Formats: sequence, structure tokens, C-alpha cells
Amino acid sequence: MLFSNRMSTWALLTIVGIKIWRRILKRRSIQEKLHACCKKGSFLVQWYTLLTITMLLFVVGSNIEYFSEYTMLAKATTDQTLRDIYDKEGQAQLLEYKLNITTFEEFKDVLTIPAWIQIVNGASQVSGVFTIAVVIYQMWTQFVLPCRKAAQQNPVWNTHEWHVPKRVDWILWILIVPTFFCIEAMRANTKVWGLVTGKSRELVWLRFYHAEKLELLYEHEDLEMASLIQFSAIYAFTRLISSLLEETEVFKSRATVPMSTASMALRHGETINIKIDKEDKDDPDAKIQRLAGEYKRLVRLGGFLGLWVYIIAGSIRALVTITIAVILQLRAKMEIEDDKTAVFWRMQRWHSKV
Repeated sequence: MLFSNRMSTWALLTIVGIKIWRRILKRRSIQEKLHACCKKGSFLVQWYTLLTITMLLFVVGSNIEYFSEYTMLAKATTDQTLRDIYDKEGQAQLLEYKLNITTFEEFKDVLTIPAWIQIVNGASQVSGVFTIAVVIYQMWTQFVLPCRKAAQQNPVWNTHEWHVPKRVDWILWILIVPTFFCIEAMRANTKVWGLVTGKSRELVWLRFYHAEKLELLYEHEDLEMASLIQFSAIYAFTRLISSLLEETEVFKSRATVPMSTASMALRHGETINIKIDKEDKDDPDAKIQRLAGEYKRLVRLGGFLGLWVYIIAGSIRALVTITIAVILQLRAKMEIEDDKTAVFWRMQRWHSKV
């Protein structure tokens, strides 16, 4: 099998690592050193290249696993796998789990997925490849390559031509991070198919009831991880919009704001901060700059207060849900081990009596 049940966790850690690398690459000095060292291959170490390659590998790998190990199997092979699981469980065990199943046909019917749902589900898996293809095309043709071309014509930026501007950096993050949701949905989907085809990794060492519980916990964890990453894209979008709103005439320095307009805005009693009037009453330029700073903070923090609350509350909720899912997984495994230990000692006592 290509992936383990913890692969979604590794994908999340990869995203976090690339985000840290993205933060480091924002420094011009780091970019200049990388371009001087890697020369033409410097684009390979850019965060957007690494994230693109990673996402592409996960999408293609998830599709290969989905079709080769679950949906493209021969019906006879799937029936035999389910028969083996049914024989291992036994009718008494299934009734103990409160599953009203008395025959193998009933067991198989419970796990059967209608043909039209299989078709739609398969199409949704394939659409992930087209999704990331569109994202990659937009990233490189609309943003990365045009920025590189403009940087090559600039005497300052031509020393680090693959270093995209701040706002383009945010746009790239907004574009590519939602593909992580697509990947996590694929990973969650494969866990469900592992159960209905009898190919789940957990069925190798667990009974069906326990394997189902663990796989559904893994699936819930995958979807919450996807939600968590989406909030970082919302954060980048908020920063992008706030930076655009800040670039207005009223926020710029005296060099771009007409003095007549600035004087009207700075008449006594009409500024948003009386402290600015008192401290800088003899310096109109300082008043304008400090007033612009006040407005910028107001736009960035107060203007998007609802979004900040949404991002913080949503991230906390996702983190708590992921933590609970992991704890329940550990608890389920501990209960399984306790059950195995109890069965072992019962067998030992039975052998001793015999």
C-alpha cells in the first residue's frame, strides 16, 4: 500500500514546514544568497515549487491507491476478501457488536455501494488531478513567470528574480493551499473504501468492528486537518485585502498627499487621535505619518475584526477536534489491547484446566 493511515499527518507537517520556509524566504538577503548559490536552479528551492511538487505527489499517489487497491479490483477478489473477514468474525461476534447480520450475503449487502455512487466517487477522485493542474497553471503563467520577467528588467530585483513580491506571495498561498483540502478529502475517501472492500490496513490485525471505529476516526481527523489549513488561506486573503485598502492617498506620506488636503484633515479637534495634535503640533509631516499609521492599524485590525475572530475560533475548533480524534484513536487501541490481553489469559486458564 502506498500510504499509511498517518500520511495525512505527514502532509500537515509538510505544509507547516514549507510555511516556515516561506517565512524565511521573505528576506531579500536569503534570496540573494540562494540565487547566487543555485543560479538557474534557484526556482527549485522556492516554497511555491516545493509545495507544488508535494501536492502533486499526494494527489497522484492517492488516485493510484484508490483505483489500484480498492475500486479496480475484480469482484471475485473483493468477495473472497469479505468472505475471509466474515469467517474470521463469526456470526456470534457480529451479533455481539449489535450488528443484525446472520449470513454472509447480509454482511456483503451492508458494505455494497451502488454503481452510480461508485461512478460519481471515482470522478471526484480524478477531478483532484485537474484541480491541481489548473492551480499550477494559474500560479506559474499568471504570477510566477510574469514576476520573474519584471524582476529581470529591474536593476535591484534581477539578483533574485524568483523572489515574488509580498502580495503575489499571498496570492500564491491562497491559490495552492485549498488543494490540501482536496488531498485530505481523497485520503478520507480511501479509508472508507478500505472498509467496504475489506482492504483496510486495520483489518490485518483487528476485527471489523474495531477497524471500522479506527478508520472513521482517521477519516474525521483528515477532514479537520483540511479545515485547519483553509484558515491560513483566509488569513492570507485578509492580509492581501487590507494591504490594498491601506494603499490610498489618505494613508500615504506628505510626498504624495497634497498639503491642502492634509491641513484640512489635521485641523485642531478633527483628528482621530488628539495625542497626535499635542505631540506633533509643530511638525505637519510627522502628523500626517502618524495619522496614516493610525488608519492603517484601524483598517488591518478593526476593519477585519470579524474575519480575525472567525480565523482564530475556527483554528481552535479544528485543533481541539483533531486532538480529540487522536485521543480517541489511542483510547480505542488501548481498549483493543486490553481485549486481546483478556482473551489471552482466558485461553491460558482454559489450557490449564484441560
